[in-house]
Formats: sequence, structure tokens, C-alpha cells
Amino acid sequence: MRGKIKKINYYMQYISGFTLVALMILTVADVIMRSFLNQPIGGSYELTSVFLTFIVFYAVGHAQHYRDHVVIDVLYDRLPFRGKRFISYLSSIIYLIITALMCYVVYFYGQQLIATNATTAILKIPHWPVVLLAAVGLIGYFLSIIADLLFLKEGGIMSNDVD
Repeated sequence: MRGKIKKINYYMQYISGFTLVALMILTVADVIMRSFLNQPIGGSYELTSVFLTFIVFYAVGHAQHYRDHVVIDVLYDRLPFRGKRFISYLSSIIYLIITALMCYVVYFYGQQLIATNATTAILKIPHWPVVLLAAVGLIGYFLSIIADLLFLKEGGIMSNDVD
């Protein structure tokens, strides 16, 4: 199961990466047009916020699997094996609860946006698809935490040295 979750987050991370490339191209084009032609790309600010949603939410599950999040492990490294397992298990449970709440809130917010039909100011991009797709990214993160808990249940410990 951990392998399937890893594969899901692997593909989600590619969506994030391609979106990052698109954002870089948009930003460079906007700067060039603004500087040399005195004509910025209309709606580039809105597109940037939409792109950032995909960049962040679609990469967080992959980052969780590979321990790319910022950690302060000064005390953790000095704990015995059982202490490390306990802290890893406890922190994973806390992450799971917080991520489940985030999924719920983001999904509920997306439902509210569907009801109000809110759009961006210039390009009139509906907000709800972006928010609901962010919830999908959070589900990838949620699954990654579940995979961590399964790994801990099998006797492993969480560290920054992952496969």
C-alpha cells in the first residue's frame, strides 16, 4: 500500500513541477512585456495565485514521503529507538488529524464557492475548481501520512534517511 501511495504522490508532484515551470514562464513573460512593451499580461497576478495552489498542495505528499519538510531533530536524534518510534507515531497521528481537518475545511469552502459562484476579478476564473483541486492535493498528503503510520506499525521509525 505504501508503494501505491508513493506512486500517487509521485505523479501529483509532477503536476506541481509542471505548474512551477508554467509559473516561471508566465512571470518572465510578464516582466519582459511590462519592461519593454509597457504592456503587462492581464490577469497574471490571478494566474500566479492559481498556480501556487497547485505547486504547494500537489507537492506536499511527495515531500512528506521523502522527509523534505523542515524538522528540528536535536532532541529526536538523542532518543532511544522506542522514544523515536513513540515521537514518530504521536507526531504522525497529530499530522493526520490536522490534515483531515484541513481536507474537510477546504472541501467545505469549495462547496461554499460553488454556491456563491465566486470568480477572479479579471479573468473570471471560478474559485471552486481550484479549491477542490487543492483538497485533492491534501488527500495525497493525508495518504502519505497513513503510509507513514503503516510503516511505523510494521516496526520502522521515521527519519530523514528514506528510500
